Formats: sequence, structure tokens, C-alpha cells
Amino acid sequence: MGFLPIAVAIFGFVLLWAVVNYNSLLTRRDQIRKMEEESKELEKRRHAILAALEKLLSQLSIIDPELSLQLQQIPTARSVKTKQLSTDVKLRLQQTVGLQNHAEVDTLLNRLEDTDFHLYYAQRKLQQSILVYNKLVNRMPSRIVATLSGFKSVSENR
Repeated sequence: MGFLPIAVAIFGFVLLWAVVNYNSLLTRRDQIRKMEEESKELEKRRHAILAALEKLLSQLSIIDPELSLQLQQIPTARSVKTKQLSTDVKLRLQQTVGLQNHAEVDTLLNRLEDTDFHLYYAQRKLQQSILVYNKLVNRMPSRIVATLSGFKSVSENR
């Protein structure tokens, strides 16, 4: 009779630990999905701002091949490089004749800068969350719960 209560207590502890670990992994995975959606939404907003900027420039009949090239490069660039490209485009637009003190261009540029900041922050936060989740999934003893529950590592290149 003395061994049975000890075995039940140990089993209860292991079961409780597994449930807590499972909920932790589930919460982190859902958090990553939410951050990915937020990041995609910010990228869509950014593309819309760039499209509006290009449309405005074509309406104002401003043709600058270098500026057009920079505007096309912005959507494909990532993180810090993106911030530099956006800054370069902003300076180039401010120096372009006919756009100095143009309210609509300034508004679009400010929105682009704000979106770039939020996108950069969201991507950094997403990378950190993926790193923490992958550590949880790949380290023992959480790996046991992850394997039994079907949790897998998340690719950082998402």
C-alpha cells in the first residue's frame, strides 16, 4: 500500500506537467500564426501605399527612372534594407521639382515610414517568437510532449 500513493503522485505530476507544456506550445504556435497574419497585413498596406504613390506620381506627370526603380525595389526588400530604401525614396521625392511641399505626397511618405516601422517591429517580434517556439519543441523534456502532440519546428524563412 505504500508504493501505490507514490506512483499515483508521480503519475499525476507528470500528467500535469504534460498538460501545461501542451498548452504552452499551443499558445506559442497560435501567437506565431497571429503575428504572421499581422505581418502580411502590414505588407499589404505597404504595397497599397506604394501603389498609391506611383499612381500619384504618374498623375502629376513626374517621370524619374531612378525613382521608379527605387519604388519597385521597396516591396521586395526586407527589414533594415527596406528602411534604407524608404529613406532614399523619401529624400529623392523631396528633392524632385514639383513635389516639394506637396501635401498628398508627404502624407503617403509618412504613412509609408510608419508602416515600415511597424512592419520591421512585427518581423523582429515574429522571429523571436519562432526562435522561442523552436527551442521549446526541440529541447528535452518538452520534445516528448511536442512529439506526442504533433508539434513541429517552424521555419524561420516564412
